[in-house]
Amino acid sequence: MRKKEAKHLTSDSKRDNIPMEVEVDQPYRKSRLAAFFKLSRFSLCLSLAILLFWGAAPLLHAYDKNQYARALRFKICIKCDLYKANFSGVDLSYADFTGSNLILASFQKATLYQANFENANLSGANFEGAMWINGVICQGNSYGKCNFPEQK
Repeated sequence: MRKKEAKHLTSDSKRDNIPMEVEVDQPYRKSRLAAFFKLSRFSLCLSLAILLFWGAAPLLHAYDKNQYARALRFKICIKCDLYKANFSGVDLSYADFTGSNLILASFQKATLYQANFENANLSGANFEGAMWINGVICQGNSYGKCNFPEQK
């Protein structure tokens, strides 16, 4: 039965005298060309989006300068956005950063004695050489938390 079906199919294509390549080739070429332009348009948009994101990322994710000034002046900044803020060498004793965004902020050699970081996001914040809340100096590689010196 399978042999008959195969013969029947071949005889139909011979009887119609339609070259299979022409029938399939034109729409295939058009769809392939359309797919190429869609792909190139997509890749162009994607490339532009990536370039804009990387170019504008520092501007979009910079800390609020008014909040930064308030934190320096009054040592109180509750729920502030201080992403990548630089507090290196600053005396922030008794400062209150409750609920603030301090991701990638730098506190190198800062004084943080009795500072309040309750519910603050300290991911990647640099505390190397800073005087921590309890008066202990943070050791090297203190990112996101203070690494205390080993006690003997």
